[in-house]
Amino acid sequence: MRKINIGAGTYWHKEGWEVLDNGGGSYNQPWKHFANAWDTKLPSDAFDIVYTSHTLEHVPHFLIEKAIAEFNRILKPGGILRISVPDLEKAARAYIANDVSFFKEIELHPADHLGIGSMFLNLIISPGKQTISANRDFEMIGSYAHTYAYDFEMLKRLVGKWGFGDIVRSAYGQSSVEELREPNTIAYKSERFPIEDEEVRKRLKPGSEYYITGFDNKPEYSLYIEAIKHEEVAYHPDKEFEYTRRNRFDDSEVWRIKSALARTGSRMVDRLFSLYQRITGR
Repeated sequence: MRKINIGAGTYWHKEGWEVLDNGGGSYNQPWKHFANAWDTKLPSDAFDIVYTSHTLEHVPHFLIEKAIAEFNRILKPGGILRISVPDLEKAARAYIANDVSFFKEIELHPADHLGIGSMFLNLIISPGKQTISANRDFEMIGSYAHTYAYDFEMLKRLVGKWGFGDIVRSAYGQSSVEELREPNTIAYKSERFPIEDEEVRKRLKPGSEYYITGFDNKPEYSLYIEAIKHEEVAYHPDKEFEYTRRNRFDDSEVWRIKSALARTGSRMVDRLFSLYQRITGR
């Protein structure tokens, strides 16, 4: 049986599982894959289980359908998909109820500078270092972590459109697969620590015996769904919702050229900086 955790990070490990991520860290083990959720570079019909937790909210909505279609492609027929994301409905109810404590408890850096409205929006769109915001002259303005949010109906429509059926709202630690009921923790030998323990998290370093394992986390504000791959649905941009395609750069030849040049320049700078670090030992 082949299983993969998409967006788990390089410190996550569980025997018999593979990992895919695009963040920093070491990818020198064969079970670790460096790629994007919407372009995994993995073989088709290869996996029995695809699990992804608190990853899809980081995927820009322009690419979310491509990511779900990619999950369909790499899963075997009858394979299981389990998704966890921040629950838009829970956050909206807390906002309407003026429940400031809900946001203070779940956000590492609460954005309360504009009141509960900014705290609510920070769950949906938050600062980070994953998706860059630039203007038409490619002036870099800032960058984001979260870029979107979902409720159950939204995810149900997305996965249903791309070949999944038997879609159910699940709950924390209540997967149909027994292995997936293990909670997300930090592990050291036989010990387990809460994933939120900041002091223990500092021990997650390259070469350390501390690592992350397990699955579901953040039950206070998470949505969990499970689905089964019913049919193959090959990705094509024309199959996407019109809203998903709207104002995407690949619809413009000029933007495609600008984007290609920017990506090439970025990779060159990364390689030069990496070489500089090796030479100087910094």
